[in-house]
Amino acid sequence: MGSIWRVPPSVIREGKLLLDQQCWCWGQDIRHPDGNLLLTHGFVRERHESDKDLSRYRIEVSLPPLVPRDPLPIMGEGKTHPLTPFLPLSGGEGAGGREGVLWAFGLFYDGLWLLRQDFKIRLAASELPPDIWTVRDAKIHYPATEDEGEQLREKLRTACLWIAEYEDNIPRAWRAETLRRWDKKSISAAEQAARWRSLEEAIR
Repeated sequence: MGSIWRVPPSVIREGKLLLDQQCWCWGQDIRHPDGNLLLTHGFVRERHESDKDLSRYRIEVSLPPLVPRDPLPIMGEGKTHPLTPFLPLSGGEGAGGREGVLWAFGLFYDGLWLLRQDFKIRLAASELPPDIWTVRDAKIHYPATEDEGEQLREKLRTACLWIAEYEDNIPRAWRAETLRRWDKKSISAAEQAARWRSLEEAIR
């Protein structure tokens, strides 16, 4: 039996920097002088029924297929891992999109949680329950089987590409302006999308 895939420390270090900055950027995009950029890019804002300070942004995501990676060997047997090296992405003929949801504390993508604090990466049900408004509401778990480890790996790859694609469509001047207002050391606006793609490559 092979081992469960675990997120490498180098990925966690880079992801922590990227996601913290990305959440800041999304928060600034809401305040764009010409209108909320999240809404412009297809997100729908949802507000909590009773707490006006709680909101989230939801979108249906469709991405091109992932670049395949080498099948994983099963330790000591010279065989390949039974899982396909591709994630079966939606958006093709007859397929619907994958659900993406943003909060100030992180994001949800098709059963993958990326939490802003320390870049915590966990799994959950593919469909988001309707009552998730704070990080305390999230019901998450760490992969306990090989299959779950591979699910986390592939979903993390596609989440990185989704974010990179979003950044590709943000005006560079606006992103640079938002980062000048941030009080932390930042990744440059010119590098932000490329760093997300590099992170995806490191996860393959």
